[in-house]
Amino acid sequence: MPGPTDRALDTRLLRFRSRPGSEPALALASDLLDAGRGADALDVVSVGLSERPADIDLRILEGRAFGTLGDLLKAQASLLEAAKAGQRKEPFRWLA
Repeated sequence: MPGPTDRALDTRLLRFRSRPGSEPALALASDLLDAGRGADALDVVSVGLSERPADIDLRILEGRAFGTLGDLLKAQASLLEAAKAGQRKEPFRWLA
C-alpha cells in the first residue's frame, strides 16, 4: 500500500505546526520519515518529545531521522537513550 502523498503530508504538517495536538506526533513523524523528509520528521519529533520526553518510540524515531540526515552522533545518542530507557531490542537494531 503506497504511503501518503506529498500534498497530504504537507497538509498534515501545516495542521500540526499550527495545532500540535491535531494528531499524534509519532504517526506524522513516521510518515514524514518514510517519505524521505527527515528534517520535517525531526521538527515533529521535537514537539512530541517536549510533551512526552520519556516516549521511547519518539526517541527511536528521532535517532532514525538524525541517521537519515547524516548526523550519526546525534542518531547514536538518541538510540542509546531509548535503549537505556526501556526493555526493548528495537533501539539496538537501529544502532547496528
